[in-house]
Amino acid sequence: MHHCHQLSCSDSGFGQGSVKKRFYSDIDNTIASIPRNNKVILLGDFNARVGHDHKIWRGTISKNGMGKANANGILLLTKCTQHGLIVRNTIIR
Repeated sequence: MHHCHQLSCSDSGFGQGSVKKRFYSDIDNTIASIPRNNKVILLGDFNARVGHDHKIWRGTISKNGMGKANANGILLLTKCTQHGLIVRNTIIR
C-alpha cells in the first residue's frame, strides 16, 4: 500500500538568512522522514523561478520551462533533486 504525503508551505517574506535556512532544513527533515516508496506532494509559494535549463536539472524539470532561474529557484531545484522530486505546473497566470 502506498501513502501520499502533502506538504504545504510558503517562503513568502522570509528574505535571506537563518529563518530561510531553517525553513528549508525543516522541509529536508520532513521529506527525509517519509518512507521512499510513499508519494510526496510539496505545494507552496517559494517565490521561485526554476527557469528552463532542463539539461542541468534533468529529471527535475522538463524542457518546457521559461525564463531564467532566480536564487529561490536554484534552492528549490536543489532540494527537489536531493529528494527525487519533480517540479510541475510552474506557470501561473
